Amino acid sequence: MSHYRLQHHFWNMGAKMSESSPAKFSVRDVAFDFDDTVPRYWHSQRRAVTIFFNNLSTVFPLGERFFIKSVAHYRAAVEDDEQLRAEVRAFTSQEAIHTREHEAYNDMLRRHGVDVDGIERGVARLLRLPRLAGPLRHRVSLSATTALEHWTALLGHFVLADDTRVLDGADPRLAAIWRWHAAEECEHKAVAFDVYTRSGGGYLVRALVMLMTTMIFWARILQQQWMIMRSDGIAWSFAQWRDLARFLFVEQRILRLVPPWLAYFSPWFHPWQLDDSALLERWREEHAGGLRYRKRATRVRARVEPTPEPAPLPGELSPV
Repeated sequence: MSHYRLQHHFWNMGAKMSESSPAKFSVRDVAFDFDDTVPRYWHSQRRAVTIFFNNLSTVFPLGERFFIKSVAHYRAAVEDDEQLRAEVRAFTSQEAIHTREHEAYNDMLRRHGVDVDGIERGVARLLRLPRLAGPLRHRVSLSATTALEHWTALLGHFVLADDTRVLDGADPRLAAIWRWHAAEECEHKAVAFDVYTRSGGGYLVRALVMLMTTMIFWARILQQQWMIMRSDGIAWSFAQWRDLARFLFVEQRILRLVPPWLAYFSPWFHPWQLDDSALLERWREEHAGGLRYRKRATRVRARVEPTPEPAPLPGELSPV
């Protein structure tokens, strides 16, 4: 059975869904290598496909910082919820490590001639849009965070799902960072949403902001894809665009993400209605143990509350 079959029927008006996440997750202080031995076209020597993944990486550092700041603004709203408070701390540390590792990834892209700084200036302008909401800017920022966290969790589920082979043929070092990032996005996918609802966020803002965020995000990704392909000399190559379309829509069937995206618009939605537990368990068993962990704690180390499951793997930052 496909993992995209949801745990509950989202449009069942007769029952209110769970309001809390069952996830317990660790902070992994990992490090990845992006040296000059990484092939320029690391995904099966497919140029446009490699650029698509690189394109996503360019938005992560600023995006992750935006998520951290948006959630932190409402930390007072979760002071009396020990579990959620602990998960916010773990979420913050995971996102900070994502930022650090994708900054290293993006440095590799700079060496390959990608105008990462120019791309980031455009991303920064978009992340300032919530200021237009005036006194509601913090609420809109958190709602945008919940929307983007839903997208990153869906993409993470897509990468990890056993009926896709998204990273087949990819360089093992790059495949490792994408699997790790995908897994952690699934692990903490409900944190921002839970903070949003706990702090009094309503359905109408959540739904409207998701619509706007989806249009802006994917329009920006398409624009950046063209920008990076242009710098690579293939922006006008029909064959390269066709190869990317074949990869996304035929080989990977990415449109399968549409139903779980639409589920977000249910008033009774909660991120854990799409249960990633089996995928995460498989990733921990097959891949997490092979990650390279930093020997020394860094400034992103988090103090999180003890959780019995899952047990930390060697090298993980255990909850303390």
